[in-house]
Amino acid sequence: MIATPPSTSFGDDDKLLYYLIQRQSTGSPGPELWRAEVASGKAEPVFPGISMVAYDVSPDGKDVVYITSASEGKRELWVAPIDRSSPARRIGNSGEATPHFGPEGQIIFQMTEENHNYLERMKADGSGRSKVVPYPINDLEGISPGRHWATAIIPLPDGSGLGEMAISLDGGQSQQICREYCVPKWSSNGHYVYVAVELPSQANPGRSLAIPLGPGEHLPKLPGGGIKILDEPSVVPGAFSVNRADFVPGGDPSRFAYVNTTMHRNLYRISLP
Repeated sequence: MIATPPSTSFGDDDKLLYYLIQRQSTGSPGPELWRAEVASGKAEPVFPGISMVAYDVSPDGKDVVYITSASEGKRELWVAPIDRSSPARRIGNSGEATPHFGPEGQIIFQMTEENHNYLERMKADGSGRSKVVPYPINDLEGISPGRHWATAIIPLPDGSGLGEMAISLDGGQSQQICREYCVPKWSSNGHYVYVAVELPSQANPGRSLAIPLGPGEHLPKLPGGGIKILDEPSVVPGAFSVNRADFVPGGDPSRFAYVNTTMHRNLYRISLP
């Protein structure tokens, strides 16, 4: 099996780890959602046989919203209870992408309209669709555990390129997080947001800034134009460095998950004439 690290998340007070894996077997339907008990390592599929390309677990751990690839590459949006106590409900099939549970039971997702992507929301039954912000985005990257923020790459208003933004889902003011491309990571309890400032290499796991958040996931004032590569913790009051760039944070900075990739090679001896 191959795990897909971008789709990995902690749940249930860091006792469970959710992830998508691709079975390496003939006839495999595609990535499946699995969960593992952190303490025991016991793992099991959440919805056996259901292939999905993206998912999110509800804050109470009871439901999953996910995207499947239907016939002719068309994508469908579904919501289902984790305990499989009732059938999954399809709530969209118009090309929705990157679904997340939002505030007050809403579904937050990315939608393409007239060659532009937008950050949109709807009710859990698929009704009441509307744009979160009027301007287009490039990609929806994630959502904070408290559902106060969505992170997305957007074209900067001054036309100078792209920026990583924290878009308020409460109607507040958005903030630019990074000057260059980055994928901010929220701690599972919403106490920190992590921003990679040194990329990983074969010899170095990289480095991130751990930025503490206030009550209600309040973002501190970030540097004008956002955090840039090689910035030190002093750019944000209270921040500190974490010696890893590519990881899935838990609630505490000392608890995280990451993918360890190993390579196996075979050496053969061949007789030459």
